[in-house]
Amino acid sequence: MRNGSCGGRNASHLSRGNAREGRGDGALGGRDRNRSVGAVLNMTMKLAEALKVIQSALPDSPRLEVALLCGFTPLHLETFLRAHLCRLFPGRSPNVQTGLYGDLIGNLQRAAGVSAAVVVIEWPDLDPRLGLRRLAAGSHPNCRIFLAK
Repeated sequence: MRNGSCGGRNASHLSRGNAREGRGDGALGGRDRNRSVGAVLNMTMKLAEALKVIQSALPDSPRLEVALLCGFTPLHLETFLRAHLCRLFPGRSPNVQTGLYGDLIGNLQRAAGVSAAVVVIEWPDLDPRLGLRRLAAGSHPNCRIFLAK
């Protein structure tokens, strides 16, 4: 890997925009409108690549404590976040802390002693009635319609 414990990639490319990467103000324009922000900023990565980046981290590097706060089990999101943090902060070893499933508010309250936090909010985190996972069989008037399809 390149200079640094986690791949050593310089993050300066994130603040500069050009015609190929989108507009300089971060908005997508022209042909980039249909591409994801990650693709425009050249931040796409496959799982195997993310695992290699994480494994290249030196154990004696200074820690970077980050909280990943969400109401779901982040599984690969945590892996990709750690890999991108390795690339954005070369020479640091990111430690991503996650919270409890289904308890975004509690996870926010328990987050302490971290340098940064990443918060992912889904509709059911705002109102449990907006999520299909919490529907008990027959408890919703349209439950049979949902399950039939």
